[in-house]
Amino acid sequence: MDPLAPSTKTEWVQQLGMNNETESKHQPPPSPGVWNLINPEQCQYTFTTSRIDISLKKRQNQRWGGLEALATQGAVGGAKVAVPAGPPSLDKAQPGSSQHTLPPKDEPRSNEKEKMRTEEASLESVAIRSTPDSVQIKQDTLVTSPKPTCMVTPMTHGVSNTEQTEEEEEEEEKKVCLPGFTGLVNLGNTCFMNSVIQSLSNTRELRDYFHDRSFESELNYNNPLGTGGRLAIGFAVLLRALWKGTHHAYQPSKLKAIVASKASQFTGYAQHDAQEFMAFLLDGLHEDLNRIQNKPYTETVDSDGRPDEVVAEEAWERHKMRNDSFIVDLFQGQYKSKLVCPICYKVSITFDPFLYLSVPLPQKQKLLTVYFFAKEPHKKPVKVLVSVSKENASAADVLDAISRNMKVKADTLRLTEVARNRFHRIFQTSQSLDTVSPSDTLFCFEVLTKDLAKERVLELNVQQRLLIPNVPINKCAACQKPQQPDEKLRRCTSCYRVAYCNQ
Repeated sequence: MDPLAPSTKTEWVQQLGMNNETESKHQPPPSPGVWNLINPEQCQYTFTTSRIDISLKKRQNQRWGGLEALATQGAVGGAKVAVPAGPPSLDKAQPGSSQHTLPPKDEPRSNEKEKMRTEEASLESVAIRSTPDSVQIKQDTLVTSPKPTCMVTPMTHGVSNTEQTEEEEEEEEKKVCLPGFTGLVNLGNTCFMNSVIQSLSNTRELRDYFHDRSFESELNYNNPLGTGGRLAIGFAVLLRALWKGTHHAYQPSKLKAIVASKASQFTGYAQHDAQEFMAFLLDGLHEDLNRIQNKPYTETVDSDGRPDEVVAEEAWERHKMRNDSFIVDLFQGQYKSKLVCPICYKVSITFDPFLYLSVPLPQKQKLLTVYFFAKEPHKKPVKVLVSVSKENASAADVLDAISRNMKVKADTLRLTEVARNRFHRIFQTSQSLDTVSPSDTLFCFEVLTKDLAKERVLELNVQQRLLIPNVPINKCAACQKPQQPDEKLRRCTSCYRVAYCNQ
């Protein structure tokens, strides 16, 4: 506590008034502004070594505006500044008096607020307009307004510090969700676009690059293959809106309009392929952010028997001579292409750049339908669904699953495949099931063992197939003589696919 500080609210207000009276001996009388609108008996203050909090109680219940400085028209970048109507004003402003040095409530946190303003500023640059430290104001040039004001030194920007602080506080109050939890409004059948935007907005490196405004210095306005920077700026605005937290959902209509102006297939609100849209969006961002202003002519790099590492490095450097952007650094790569001449067997290896790769979604499991037949003939078959690996499954995996489900021993089970109501094949325990699809029909039989039968058990595998295939034969395979109407050709007893006459 400062020993020189006043002990009561009235004494503090009186001391403030004495200071004003001391300074006003050689100055014009003070203006009845905020000073005459407060009630000193109900004012409160608290202060520490680094902060002073002052709470002023108004005499009349009316709204106060921002604590703006009185200025003539055009004093702050040509803007009109409102002053209160009714009480007379000073001929000259006195920014040096104690009345003008009262700090607002959040003044000690101006550095934090300034940092927030820098982070939440719009993408468009703001021109800084300077004003003199003290502005002389004449009574006949003031514009009247019912808003009461206080004499405060004007800021060097067009908007006062207090107004910017109030805007930031209002924006902080407008936050309705966590950063990154903002959704996208469906403009029609634009779910393909929204899914791509959300995927890219959650790519951390890309988000930070646009959110921190690092892209502004790399905008390429002269690239004929790009949009003059409009696509990159629109995408940055959209990302900042998604990570601001002030909207539950955001409408990406401006970005869609920019894309449609360059690619006519995305005009309207029809459904499109998400991969196609992502490819165009990334390619458009790359061209808008391409660091190469004048692209040189380049040729394809061939291996000529050199190691792959050398060829790949040279091909990538050749590619970067024409395409150099943050999109290339983050998303693009190279794949190896190998060609072998069938005549001279010359091997040609090239490395081609790619922005995206089309790969199928892996299906690690497949569901097989198995019908279980118990050894008791009077029991009904049971349908069992078995999930096995799609790549390395064997008959033993299916038998183990049936054994666990039906509470039988796995060594008493036999697995068969049925096709066209006939036994097509009988699987060995270690036989692979890669050729078996989920639509195939599998039968699992429980057989007798020597322990159960108390005698020797003999297993016979019966496979039902057509002995003679349904292949029409109209001539002899030896003499090529056509078959006569009253003649029957005899088929080969090994393959049954050819026939011979009596000659």
